[in-house]
Amino acid sequence: MNVIGYRRTSFRPPDGGQEISGVTLHLTEQRSGVEGLAVEHVFVSDRKLDGYFPQLGDDIRLFYNRYGKVDAVELLPQ
Repeated sequence: MNVIGYRRTSFRPPDGGQEISGVTLHLTEQRSGVEGLAVEHVFVSDRKLDGYFPQLGDDIRLFYNRYGKVDAVELLPQ
């Protein structure tokens, strides 16, 4: 997946828990059944970013947990 944009964001969960901060990543990728590029956006908390901060043009791989939430981000070599 290729990073084409990002936005810093934070929110407080509906249960009134501690504020969560992170980035919303805007991504493109080749996907079967799609003419051109598929586009998606995902939220990744600072904790899950684990020190990585996105740069435009980065190629990344997302790992998901069993609940369908992003669990980790891996920066791929250019």
